[in-house]
Amino acid sequence: MKDIYKRLIIYSAVAAFSIYAYSLWDKFNWKGYTTKLEGYRYTIYSDLPREDLDIYAKICESLKSYFERKFFSTGTKKVKIYLFATADSYNRYLKRLGRFAPETEYGFYKLGRALIAFDSTKGLGTFTHELSHHFINTSDMKLPVWLDEGFSAFFEKFIGIYQKDGSILLTFGYVSPERFSEAWHLKAAGRLKLQPLFSEKFPNESLACNFVLFAFDNDRLKRLLNNTVLEKDSVKLVEETFHKPLRDVEAEWDKWMEEAKKRPEIPWIAENRIFTYEQLEDEMHKFYPPLRFDRDKERFLYDWKVFHFKDEQRLPF
Repeated sequence: MKDIYKRLIIYSAVAAFSIYAYSLWDKFNWKGYTTKLEGYRYTIYSDLPREDLDIYAKICESLKSYFERKFFSTGTKKVKIYLFATADSYNRYLKRLGRFAPETEYGFYKLGRALIAFDSTKGLGTFTHELSHHFINTSDMKLPVWLDEGFSAFFEKFIGIYQKDGSILLTFGYVSPERFSEAWHLKAAGRLKLQPLFSEKFPNESLACNFVLFAFDNDRLKRLLNNTVLEKDSVKLVEETFHKPLRDVEAEWDKWMEEAKKRPEIPWIAENRIFTYEQLEDEMHKFYPPLRFDRDKERFLYDWKVFHFKDEQRLPF
């Protein structure tokens, strides 16, 4: 009889745990979507009209291509994307999650579930940020928290170009006005320091983003990412990447921020504009000095040396 009672207790405990686990699993499932778009590496669920989902699908494909072309392979795991049409529908979903809801009004990536949920009214930069988290976490790369956040924030600002086949080419490597402003105020307060950034449980994303952009500008970002495979200590990681003591790297970062502050902003950056080729050709010539396309870094920048376009400097699209 004792054995029977023991088995009943064990079975009851297992059943209770299974019911509880299912309730947690089901809690994240959104049943209020009205449209669905299936892709090779993604499934988008939304309460937006079906035609509004195409741009998100194209961004999924373009960002994956950029990752693999410039940095590393993104793995094969499929991502589930909950795309909310309004802040109200997103907030209702968060309310349903209860104590499991992250504290963010923008969106989030749920590690372990390969799930992105975000408020579409907050802009495309929220989507590219969270999608970057997915590509990082399904790759073979194991980044420290500060670099994971900074690298994902690096993808918040972009300029896109529609290609002839209907796909979108995304270009990155731009100073985010919001992120830079916050980092600049921290710099003014004497907080442009790397060691605190490395050790914080919730590192400042704006500082991390600006350091990642500093590394990108100095052709050190890919090396920084690759070095995480062998070096887990962030201080040694940065020193080995830049071949300098940490204090010298911080001094160069400080100088880079001073120079970056003097750069005129490209107005398109704040809006994450996506152009047709014809629109881009027209818009680029409205600037003085003109914009040109840096083929190595795959981004647009003001051309301070050349004040007209030569044939060989035309856009390669």
